[in-house]
Amino acid sequence: MTKEKRDWCKRHGICTRCGKNKARKCKTTCWACAEKKNKREAEDRQWFVEHHICIQCRKNPVAPNRVRCDDCLEKASEYKQLHKPDNNKVRETAKNLRENYLYDKMCSKCGEKQTYGGTKYCIECLLKSRKSSKEYKRERQIVNNGCFWCGAERYGNKKYCLNCYKKIIKQLNDIRPMANKDKLEKSINSAYKLREVKKNGLEIN
Repeated sequence: MTKEKRDWCKRHGICTRCGKNKARKCKTTCWACAEKKNKREAEDRQWFVEHHICIQCRKNPVAPNRVRCDDCLEKASEYKQLHKPDNNKVRETAKNLRENYLYDKMCSKCGEKQTYGGTKYCIECLLKSRKSSKEYKRERQIVNNGCFWCGAERYGNKKYCLNCYKKIIKQLNDIRPMANKDKLEKSINSAYKLREVKKNGLEIN
């Protein structure tokens, strides 16, 4: 692809590799071309690892129990000292990546499959998330014998700690008057309806 063609694709949001598909948000390639590139790079990396050649310079033999040579390891160490990661920048990058996935209606977690329904995840990541949440709660409740809500020590033979138990009791006390009021109104309405039935000789509906 010529430089003029690539510039035209960039301006019109078209993939600069295949020149056909829609490019990803804030990117110059489509998902299909990006996946092909990632797959090819993974295969190349695996080949260098199996042949004990540095995956960075792809020339020198690797250091013991490493995948890079001594020179590349030293350069990487110096680079880390000079360029310490900015947590705010890392979070911003992750946020942009998730927005990029959602823009193309891809799962914001794995970025590989279409979102399910109105959620931000694909069906597999959604089920994994729900399963892990249930397993975590069950682990706190059974294995660690902790509060079902916060994981703290349980209160007596209850499933909750003292603080969470008090919160639950307070919520129940706030709900009960409303429930009793609705029950009383239903009883009054039923009694009134029964009286009207008996008085007028009507059939009960």
